[in-house]
Amino acid sequence: MTRSSSSVASGPGRGDANVRPTPRPRLALLVLALLASLVGCGSAVAVTEERPSLLTRAEGGCGSLGDIPLGTRPTDLLDGRLSMLAPDGATTPASAHGVVAAPEPARSQSRVLVRRGGGALMVVATELFRRPGPDLAGAVRAWLGEDDQVAVGQLALPGGLRAVTVARREWGADDAAGPALRVVVARADDTVQHVGFFLNGAAAADAEGCGALLRRMAETLRPGPRALEPPGTRELVHGLLIDVPPDYALLVQQGPDFDVFRIYRLVVLGGPHAELGVYVGAHPSSHAQAADVREVRGALLGQSVPWLVWSTSARPGDPTLHHAEALEPLPGESGSWVHVFAVAEDPAILDELVSIVATLRLGEGAP
Repeated sequence: MTRSSSSVASGPGRGDANVRPTPRPRLALLVLALLASLVGCGSAVAVTEERPSLLTRAEGGCGSLGDIPLGTRPTDLLDGRLSMLAPDGATTPASAHGVVAAPEPARSQSRVLVRRGGGALMVVATELFRRPGPDLAGAVRAWLGEDDQVAVGQLALPGGLRAVTVARREWGADDAAGPALRVVVARADDTVQHVGFFLNGAAAADAEGCGALLRRMAETLRPGPRALEPPGTRELVHGLLIDVPPDYALLVQQGPDFDVFRIYRLVVLGGPHAELGVYVGAHPSSHAQAADVREVRGALLGQSVPWLVWSTSARPGDPTLHHAEALEPLPGESGSWVHVFAVAEDPAILDELVSIVATLRLGEGAP
């Protein structure tokens, strides 16, 4: 296997060329809406808002979507992490992905689609793999950044849920590319989820009217029974074992002929990003994409192997990301490789991620 400092992880190809570190704190969504003045279904749902938003003025409407009744059976979100009542006729489409790419796991992202006439509403729930911290609203502001055009609110929900909402004070059909509503939810297990509501152009033309529909849906958010996997020794694939420390969480992402295992550090929302990936398959591809790539010696599967280390920054002023990766054939599996890749804003945390890699091993009875 040739290792080159000029290869690019995002280039076309198979295997983990389609698998990249996922900077969860910076989801590719604009801050465009807030839920306000909710009235609970069976129990009161209260919102306090620092200043009015467009949804505070919502009354009926929402084009062809506004009069669809909510179903009576909760729709599962994130494989048991949350639930919500969706309008009758809603579907749950899988996330889009390339033919040879790994789809987004249901435990990482869920989608709910509502269509009627020309109007369409998509709900996207995402597991952020973050802690809320003592000040959820402050954490949301740190995560999304300050914006004078939005209003931040506190939303009370049953079942031990806390939620913060963020809304643009004015919003129109031209803003339909972003969410019409954000709800950042903190569960009682000290983890954070994001639920975004998106309207197409036809529905967004009646954005204020859509507020009533969004209120009816969001007020039904409830915690589900599933918790994140606890720390400890986990079996990945082909007898590979790894030790997941406290304050980390494991996510399994299955591709057509490979597997990716992501281990996230559970920092407070808005805190420094840190993630470890383990790819197992036949088509690994280096993620190195900077001029300052260096090669150092390190451990992988009990062997001393070359590691590539480098740093990147997407734009001036963005945090510097520190990277490390290594490749090694998987013993007993002809043609299969283990590719580990780590990224962190804090170099000390990068060392912590690499120390987790040192626990990667073949269990007893493995080939």
